Order: sequence, then structure tokens, then C-alpha cells
Amino acid sequence: VELLKQRASELEEELWAVRMCINSYSLPNRLPTEVLEKVFMEHILDANLDRQDKDKALWVGIAQVCRHWRDVALNYALLWTTIIPSHPEFMKLLLARSKGEPV
Repeated sequence: VELLKQRASELEEELWAVRMCINSYSLPNRLPTEVLEKVFMEHILDANLDRQDKDKALWVGIAQVCRHWRDVALNYALLWTTIIPSHPEFMKLLLARSKGEPV
């Protein structure tokens, strides 16, 4: 049984790697980083116009789409300039990610 569990785990890792490879060929993931950043910012600016749940950070959804989008989002300082007061440690993280951009 342990050998089967180990093999299942190995296969899951291989499947994850294959999915990552396939995902890297999708059109949005082939866009230049600068284009993705602009798309992210436009999404946030547009969504902020008619939002009713102002206490939810919009970048969370962006960063959860796929690993590539997460990497781009985490390195795009302007996404982190809207600070929603919450836990002090989380606010410190957001301030660090804003990399000196005005908040």
C-alpha cells in the first residue's frame, strides 16, 4: 500500500509538471509581462468603479489564476498600492510588495 501511495504521489507531481508546461503555451501566458501588468491594472481600475465589497482586494483573484499570473502580480508593485486595513502583519507585506509606490 505504501508503494502505491508513493507512486501515486510521483504521478501527481508529473501531472502537475505537464499541466504547467501546457499552461505556459496558453495565449495569456505568452503575453509580455508589461501587457499582463496593464491588463491587471485595467481590471482593477474598472472593477473599482462599481464595487460594493470595497474591503476585498482585487489582486487576490488575479494572483490565483495560475503560477505565471501570480509571479507577474507579485512583482508588479502598482497592484499592491491599495492597502485595505486588516491585520498588521498583512499590511506590512502589502507595503513591502508596493516597493515604494505611493499607496
